[in-house]
Amino acid sequence: MKLIDKLYESLQHIVKFSYVWLDNVVYIHDSVLENLRTVARENGVDYSNEFFAIEDTKTLVNTICSNIYSSGNAKYIQLAMLQQIFHHAIHNRYYEARDLLYNTKLGDVSIMLLDQEGQQLFNRAIVAISLCAFRLGKM
Repeated sequence: MKLIDKLYESLQHIVKFSYVWLDNVVYIHDSVLENLRTVARENGVDYSNEFFAIEDTKTLVNTICSNIYSSGNAKYIQLAMLQQIFHHAIHNRYYEARDLLYNTKLGDVSIMLLDQEGQQLFNRAIVAISLCAFRLGKM
């Protein structure tokens, strides 16, 4: 029984690490990464080991979120979904963000049932979707 408890505990550490990684990646816009790569190329810097060597943040965010979703930890699943919605919205992927919000039923969950971090992420995601819709002329 102790082996199962240790495996569960190590899985929870991996989920926490994945969420921290997601929390650091989700706010970075692809245009910022492209500008950093351009400056590095102009200065002859090898950036293959740098964080801005990431070519596509959408794929990275989807991969990290898939790992978190498979964990079964309800709190981190909700937070990862909100982070993914926010990431789609800041990249002007309105329909992806909107559909993810609708399909996950996070909008139906009472915001008061979420913890403080969840409430903040929910509000941030809703505002990001609204601004995305405004930028794209959907409002």
